[in-house]
Amino acid sequence: MVELDDLRDARLSAVESTGAAWRKLAVRFKVVEDDAVSDLIGPLHHHSRWEGTAAQAAYRHLDGVNEGFGLLAEQARAVGALIDAAASRFATLQRQLDDLEQEARAAGARVRADGSVEPPYLTATESADDLSALAAARRNNETAQAFADRVAAVLAEATRLDEEYASALTRYIHPPSGVMSPSEVLNAARDAKDNAKLLGADKSTIPEGKSAWTINEWWQGLTADQRQAYLTAYPAELGRLNGIPAVDRNAANRAQLHRHLAEVEQKATEFGSATDQGWRDRVAHDRRTTERLLQRLEESEYGTEDTPVPLYLLGYAPGAVGNPDAGRAIVAVGNPDTATHVTTFVPGVATDMDDVPGLMLNRAIPLQVEADSLTPSVPGDVSVIAWLDYDAPENFQPWKPGGEGNLSLAGHERADQGAARLDAFLNGLHATHQGEGHYTALGHSYGSTVVGTAASSGDGLAVDDIIAAGSPGMRVAEAGDLNLDRNHVWAGAAPDDPIVNWTADSAHGVSPANPEFGANRFHVDTHGHGNYWMEGSTSLRNQAAVVTGQYDLLQQTPGALDHTSDEGWNYRQARIRGESVDPP
Repeated sequence: MVELDDLRDARLSAVESTGAAWRKLAVRFKVVEDDAVSDLIGPLHHHSRWEGTAAQAAYRHLDGVNEGFGLLAEQARAVGALIDAAASRFATLQRQLDDLEQEARAAGARVRADGSVEPPYLTATESADDLSALAAARRNNETAQAFADRVAAVLAEATRLDEEYASALTRYIHPPSGVMSPSEVLNAARDAKDNAKLLGADKSTIPEGKSAWTINEWWQGLTADQRQAYLTAYPAELGRLNGIPAVDRNAANRAQLHRHLAEVEQKATEFGSATDQGWRDRVAHDRRTTERLLQRLEESEYGTEDTPVPLYLLGYAPGAVGNPDAGRAIVAVGNPDTATHVTTFVPGVATDMDDVPGLMLNRAIPLQVEADSLTPSVPGDVSVIAWLDYDAPENFQPWKPGGEGNLSLAGHERADQGAARLDAFLNGLHATHQGEGHYTALGHSYGSTVVGTAASSGDGLAVDDIIAAGSPGMRVAEAGDLNLDRNHVWAGAAPDDPIVNWTADSAHGVSPANPEFGANRFHVDTHGHGNYWMEGSTSLRNQAAVVTGQYDLLQQTPGALDHTSDEGWNYRQARIRGESVDPP
């Protein structure tokens, strides 16, 4: 119970100094975390040439220590914010108590040390006769009681706050061990959520379902402490909001990634051999997929040959533990908020979460590097976003005998699902972008069907250019139906791309690579369905030219598509018939 003297005499300036000290400590932990990456982990990866089982174990341990410093920084900042919030709220109660005491004195009453109130003395006039004295005494007692009730309310609120903040602060008594066990990660997540409201982060106020500009306005209107509280308490909710800046969205989704990995590791430990082999295999697969994505993100902090550009996790929605392929992720190569040229790369058939840290980034990164090389005067002004925020069709190979399989590639349901999400995501890029920007939507395979569906719906997509590579069709008859000047619609198809060939007259419409479609046909010198981003290829160079708006650098493919003399067409037809032929 907070006593009156406790509240009245509290030296809140000292409390505020304590809060400031904790904030300084948080900064020091963050510096150590950054130094560990730049001075220890990065050089070890780059220069030590240390490989093997022991090396991998050491790297994992170092990453865990680094994450531990990150958590310490996060928690020290939270402690500082909690102390500051407590000091501010107790200062308000101090002022209320002081005002009450002054008001009581003005009424002739006096607030005692125990919180009771001594009523005003009777005046000479009131004491003149018994009836007047009795009435005046009753009135004065009522006045005193009213003041006493108000004082009690202030002290009760002070007691409630004291208990509330004490409980919140004691959650940080046990610091992380330095290796970030799964339980520590999950306990920290629980503590952040439990303390969120005290730091001004109320889940009910998160503007889900609103426009990207409304969300961005809400986010910018928060204090730095409130933003941090939302990010640590509700990373899943914040990470999927279009309109949150890339840096903050990345922080939220990385936190969610760490928590999912902790859940997977905990499940694997809890069940062990008690569960069936199938479950253990799925959990092991989930763990590998999650660890690979996390490793790729962490490598981008210090740069490697495979990941030379900073990566931003703009979306992360894992499937249930043991079902990673049901998850979704959005990874930006380079910061889209500060880049001049921003491309959203939508993958297609047979792409799932397992492909994000490998196949998807291995296509997006070369495109970003190539495009960035075309603007050498401004390094880093290109961002390419690997966007898997829809359920891509499962693997479907109708050109192979018995390969009919899942028919989702031939349907529109997945495209309709992805189109709405893509449209909202692109709006979010505009809401958070700094300065002028040039935007491109690039659809590969069925991803081009998603792009075409979105571009031909409503007011179209908020992009300057559209690229379709290896497209089965965009669900429109011609380029002009995409709500964009047809001169800014680009299409390329490898001569032996089976998806393009099989779907030439499919439910998705004419191939964008067909001259009848009316798009600019860029030259493709790669083979197959998935090699359009092969390093050193003309195909890659041409797409990079579109991404940077340097259309004069493109090598186009002019003329009509003459099937009777097209070696690529004949090759594709032979492949459909199941014949073994060499590519042209």
